[in-house]
Amino acid sequence: MPPLVYGNRVPLYRQIAQALRQRVRTGVYAAGRPLPTLRALAVEYGVSVYAIPKAIYELEKEQVVVTQHGKGITVMAEKPCDQAAILAAMLLSSLNSARGAARRTACCGNLRQVGGGHGPVCAGLQRRLSAMVCQL
Repeated sequence: MPPLVYGNRVPLYRQIAQALRQRVRTGVYAAGRPLPTLRALAVEYGVSVYAIPKAIYELEKEQVVVTQHGKGITVMAEKPCDQAAILAAMLLSSLNSARGAARRTACCGNLRQVGGGHGPVCAGLQRRLSAMVCQL
């Protein structure tokens, strides 16, 4: 777990969300399996239990996890079309980074880490590819 940086411009809940997102992407928290309890996550990250729900809400908005009353927080499985789109976006990002200036025109500037830390991928490009792949 990367240490949280207190006093950083990035709020703690976003740092926690990023750490949890990374663990989901790398398979530490498998799809369909529950996350640890809020209290366990708070102890693990050394924060108040009130910081964790905000981080979980961020992940819910991104459809990484789903919260069910009485069942806890479950990691959602990525749709096959999303997985294909992420792979395609990673390949295109690699090609674009090799081209230098072409990368700036193909990417909206909103880079994010995907695929277990295999590199940054343009989120806008990933969304467009996901829409195209899902239509097939």
